[in-house]
Amino acid sequence: MIKPEYGKVCGSETAYFEVKHSAESAISTAEDVKKPISLSATAFIVGTENKDATTIAKIKVAFCFIYLAEDGFKKTEFSTELTSEIPFASARVRAFAEDARAVSSQEGYVAKCAVKVCAEGMKKTEDNALIGGDNLKVRARTEEFDSPSGVTTDTFVITDEFDVGYGIKEVLCYGATSCLKSVTSGVSCIIFEGEVNLLLKTLPFSDNNDILKEKRTIPFRFELENAGSLPDMRAKGECEPIRVSFKVFSDEAKGKSTVSAEITLAFSGESVETTAVTVADDVYSITSELEISRSEVPVTLFAGQNSASETFYGAASGDVPEGGKVVASFGERITVLGTAKNANGLTVNGIIRADVVFRNADNGTSSVNAEMPFSVDITGEGEIVGLKLDLTDFDATVKDGSIYFNCTAKAVYKSIIVKKITVIDSVNEVGVRKADECALSVFVPKKGDTLWDISKQLKVDENEILKCNEGLEFPLRGDERIVIYRQKI
Repeated sequence: MIKPEYGKVCGSETAYFEVKHSAESAISTAEDVKKPISLSATAFIVGTENKDATTIAKIKVAFCFIYLAEDGFKKTEFSTELTSEIPFASARVRAFAEDARAVSSQEGYVAKCAVKVCAEGMKKTEDNALIGGDNLKVRARTEEFDSPSGVTTDTFVITDEFDVGYGIKEVLCYGATSCLKSVTSGVSCIIFEGEVNLLLKTLPFSDNNDILKEKRTIPFRFELENAGSLPDMRAKGECEPIRVSFKVFSDEAKGKSTVSAEITLAFSGESVETTAVTVADDVYSITSELEISRSEVPVTLFAGQNSASETFYGAASGDVPEGGKVVASFGERITVLGTAKNANGLTVNGIIRADVVFRNADNGTSSVNAEMPFSVDITGEGEIVGLKLDLTDFDATVKDGSIYFNCTAKAVYKSIIVKKITVIDSVNEVGVRKADECALSVFVPKKGDTLWDISKQLKVDENEILKCNEGLEFPLRGDERIVIYRQKI
């Protein structure tokens, strides 16, 4: 009688979910709007909650409306909130605002945008896997599985203070993007290193309505507590700015200003180690006839987290006003429209958009929505997932009567290896094998047969085969003769 012995193998399958929502809010301004210039929108995840095998994400959408009033450029900021339900628990969620626009209404203007919600999580499975047993001959193999430490989250505030050589009358708009340079595993922590790119569009104390740009790169290092992490493990994580605030101290007489900025970053991460598990690849019994059942275990292996930078330059759509000179750009954003696998990773196609503000030949002001397509190859082992693209630098110019964009995008992404592992999940005895009563048997093998193949076919122990057939070399050529001697009962 056989007595199979089973172990447990834990598989995992990456789950993805994507949905689009609509967000809108009435625009309230202190002055009459002479001309809309730009509407930008940013979406933040402000909290998640697991409920009935789902993840409920709470999202804040912040709008910034820039317009011309009688006395020049003005801005107003406002926000709205929405929720999104993801059909699995413990999802890592990101939100992106797209297609922001100001729509005129009887009461004035309404801000509208689409909010794309992208979620990623792991669906875990557990299966029986044969590892040995009494009266069973087992051929074993070793498989690798990821053992994650578990996701932890926290926030961290970075600050920066800097001087500018002019007096700032007003900050028209601001934005912050984060770029991770490395994510490593430490002792009970995950170490994030990267930088935040802070961008301000300002109005100085002057009468000509100039718009100036201030850019700061602020490095950071943060240790996220994670009890299961060790230095020899691999780590993955994400970082998003969720709040930006600043104060401006201006000395109009001296023509100088000091900007004090505070950026709140939200971190999430986990460490991963590779675990080797020995399972049965094949099985037979010398004494019993067996019924064998196999199943497939999905496995996702984390191959690494990477970052890359790419510069784009080219002509953009949009007509240049006659005699127009670029004053500024607002609402710069990069949107991925589609991806395609290639031999080395992923080809990403999308559009870079901006509202380009011109001063016309008649000294008037106009705004043109311009777009430039882009395509970039992202390299990585296996499949590329969790791609995040941010613009970190942007300029719009006029050349030969056309609008040109010159910008830099930084990408952060993960590489995974997806495979399915076949295991023997059930072995049942369906009968007693009738012993061969011949005193001597001769077996003609096939070319390429191994010792395991011969032993399984003849139901004879491998040591017995070698004892009766000295000098066999495996794999076989196919012209050998296997002799088995038995003592007749």
